[in-house]
Amino acid sequence: MKEEIKIIPTAQGYIPDEPDERDNIFGAGQTPDEEILPSGNWREVTTLNEHQSINGFETWGCVTFTILNGIEKLAKVIFGIEWNLAERFIYIASDTKQPGNSPKTVATAVREKGLVDEFVLPFNETILTYEQFNSPKPLTKALLDLGEQWKNEYEFRYDFLPRTGNVVSRETLRRAMKTGPCGIAVYAWVLDNDGKYIRPEGLADTHFTLAENVKENGEIECKDSYPPYEKTLSADFPIYTAMRFYLRKKTEAEKQVNRQRLTTFQAIISLISQTVSLISLQVANLFKEPAKPTPPPLDEVVPIKDIEPAPPKYLWSTPAEARRSARVIMDEHGLSWSQKDLLCACIQQESKFNPKAVSPLNKNGTRDWGLAQFNDGKNAQGVPYWIGSGAAFKDTDEVLNNPEKNVRIMIEQYKRGNLNYWASYSTGAYKQWL
Repeated sequence: MKEEIKIIPTAQGYIPDEPDERDNIFGAGQTPDEEILPSGNWREVTTLNEHQSINGFETWGCVTFTILNGIEKLAKVIFGIEWNLAERFIYIASDTKQPGNSPKTVATAVREKGLVDEFVLPFNETILTYEQFNSPKPLTKALLDLGEQWKNEYEFRYDFLPRTGNVVSRETLRRAMKTGPCGIAVYAWVLDNDGKYIRPEGLADTHFTLAENVKENGEIECKDSYPPYEKTLSADFPIYTAMRFYLRKKTEAEKQVNRQRLTTFQAIISLISQTVSLISLQVANLFKEPAKPTPPPLDEVVPIKDIEPAPPKYLWSTPAEARRSARVIMDEHGLSWSQKDLLCACIQQESKFNPKAVSPLNKNGTRDWGLAQFNDGKNAQGVPYWIGSGAAFKDTDEVLNNPEKNVRIMIEQYKRGNLNYWASYSTGAYKQWL
């Protein structure tokens, strides 16, 4: 009886990389390969399922979704935290567009631009068109600065798995997956009558997906960016391209070196800019006729030119700007990356980084105000907790119009061990944003 197959149409978002002798190869010692998951079974490490094609349009972003799925699994195993990273950020940073992108291009963008949280640039039911998904393009400075913060804290690397007889063997894939999850290129998708996905003979790769586990019988379990999210490839499905992902936290010494390099680079750019301006001015003066002084009449008042105010140090107009400004203030107070993540998760839960946020009426008749949601209640003696005469804020207007003060007071209370004043922390609700 002839085997029945079912072809499941999906978009093609994978573009193969051109081989380069400079590529890092798994097992060659170029990228660390210590075992972090002895079972090699990343299906046991659960993370969110995310669909690359929702709301009626296609993103062609399988490479981005797969690489970020792999990084989220690494963070859960290595650091014990659940990340939900923004696909839109690295999609735009890597200039992905129809018909897709290559794994090396997207992985390099992660290395160069860093990553940001999903809530900063979400892909949800509010993103109704491809144009919305692929914006802002170019990325704003505030978003790029957030990515830079991640990059200064973490190192992401990748390497390609070597081939044996023109294919990546199951044994090589098993060994690699003990050290990190692997993205694999596949032909998508053809389903046989046993419920396994197969590659019809002669058909090239069209899609990038995450290999989660190689079963003893050679079948490969995958986490995909199209439903059903859990797929199983047949034991004879040949794999021609596989990329392993690696993640680690940078040491304090490395972070200090990065900061020094950045400071030196900024100083050089400033010096070059000043030198160019000076040379331009001198050249212009060579060809400029000297002006004859014409003093104004005695009864004429010479107007004083307006002095342009310096740009504000902190910006609060959007959630992304507010989050960046909050982290800058936290830097000024000497908080570490993980401490900043904690406080930002609390603020996200409290106000979604909206400085003008006002809560619904609480059960006791009070409300919570501003970026850090300070309560307007009083104690049994009638003394205000946060807002009112003698309190941190004189009135609710000050809370809503001074987000900087919101952040600084929250940091102060955190350092005193009083973060449980905020329900987002005391209930554990903040954890969903880490």
